[in-house]
Amino acid sequence: MNKSSMNKIITMAVLVAGLGSASAVAQQPTPPQPAPGAPPAAPPQTAPQTPPGTPPAAQPPAGAPQATPPGVPTAPPQINAAPPLPDWFTEMDLNKDGVVTREEFLAVRMKLFDQLDTNKDGWLSKEEFTKLAEPPFAQDTPGGPPLDQRRRFYEGQFNQIDTNRDGKLSREEVQVFVNLNFNEFDIDRDNRITEAELRMMMQQIEERRRRAEEDARRRDEGRRQAPEIDANNDGFVDLKEFIEFNIAGLMQLDADKDGKISLQEYLGLAGQPNENPPGQPNYEQRKQILTARFREMDANKDGFLVQAELQTFLTGVFKRLDLNGDGKISKQEWDIHQRGPQQAPAAPAGKPAPGPAPAPKPGPAPKPAAPPPPGPGGLPPGGLLPGTGPNR
Repeated sequence: MNKSSMNKIITMAVLVAGLGSASAVAQQPTPPQPAPGAPPAAPPQTAPQTPPGTPPAAQPPAGAPQATPPGVPTAPPQINAAPPLPDWFTEMDLNKDGVVTREEFLAVRMKLFDQLDTNKDGWLSKEEFTKLAEPPFAQDTPGGPPLDQRRRFYEGQFNQIDTNRDGKLSREEVQVFVNLNFNEFDIDRDNRITEAELRMMMQQIEERRRRAEEDARRRDEGRRQAPEIDANNDGFVDLKEFIEFNIAGLMQLDADKDGKISLQEYLGLAGQPNENPPGQPNYEQRKQILTARFREMDANKDGFLVQAELQTFLTGVFKRLDLNGDGKISKQEWDIHQRGPQQAPAAPAGKPAPGPAPAPKPGPAPKPAAPPPPGPGGLPPGGLLPGTGPNR
């Protein structure tokens, strides 16, 4: 088993059953690329070369002010040029006044609904919606997410928008989602996104990206110093390895080192109150999710988590991951859990459905490809969120 990928099981131990969004909030996107057609940066200026044999110019005495040669204007102070606005802002600014109103934002995003609604029934099925993963909406790019990963992302976004869980998206459901996304950029809540607001958001995204890189660097350093989860290097994780590794990670939340984790310490996993990326649970929602999970683990309801309670909880998590019940978690079993249950194909008419085949024991798998960089708020690229397409 690849150690780096199996070490990610700690995520399941801490945020199992719906807490992936809270952990993902730290991941942020790369800064936007210059818009097509933008002029290239001016090459650096070099000082003119003195012809050979030219005597050196006389130097002023030490401490004397430096004189500007006659007729040469004083150079203005250097100012960092503002980064170009993303393409989606220019596209949505229909009247080119430097402002995107809620109406303009909604009009452009709802055009996507009409494009995806191929049978024109006024609804989007999951099959129609996940076409966002394919050309012309998304392209395979070097280092970008592969098609199957893009599809999985859009399936998750579909489930997020389908609030009534009827397996299809109405125009009203999509409008609600788009309006919520608009609110993330409309900082002063005046129903307009200005260039200043967008640049402020871009700065915040860049700052979060830098913090995420620093956090990742520290995590990598910690992993190099910490014991690996697969302690005996047999390619599998048994119950003892799983519990010992995850308890060591969870007890890092014990800030006051009293041997137990309080609710306040556990809620540190919710991140910062001002980190509310588009398309992800906000700070209060993350706290509610984590509070519910804390109470589930707090067996004696005393407001603290001790190692015995964590061991009981982790044992239950281990059993859910150990799909074939052999007392070990393989890389394939972990990947299956990450993908979620797969629906079996329907049996042909007139033939009985085959019974379940015994599950073979998967062996160690090669190291998976590195995941693509996330979009705003930890989301993978694409979807109805502006500026998150794979080629933006």
